[in-house]
Amino acid sequence: PKTSVEEAMEIMTELRFRHLPVITGNTLCGIVSIGDLVNYRIHQSEMEASALKEYIATG
Repeated sequence: PKTSVEEAMEIMTELRFRHLPVITGNTLCGIVSIGDLVNYRIHQSEMEASALKEYIATG
């Protein structure tokens, strides 16, 4: 949980991993896939675009 989305994407790209474990202490909590991270970034970009459109529309 300490690794950011950007860091995880960088690790996956550099090491050619498609999945990373999510670990708290010594316990496996889950697995995150590159698709999960890409979908998160797409959602973030859509939210930013929406906020900018709203700002422009209301001046």
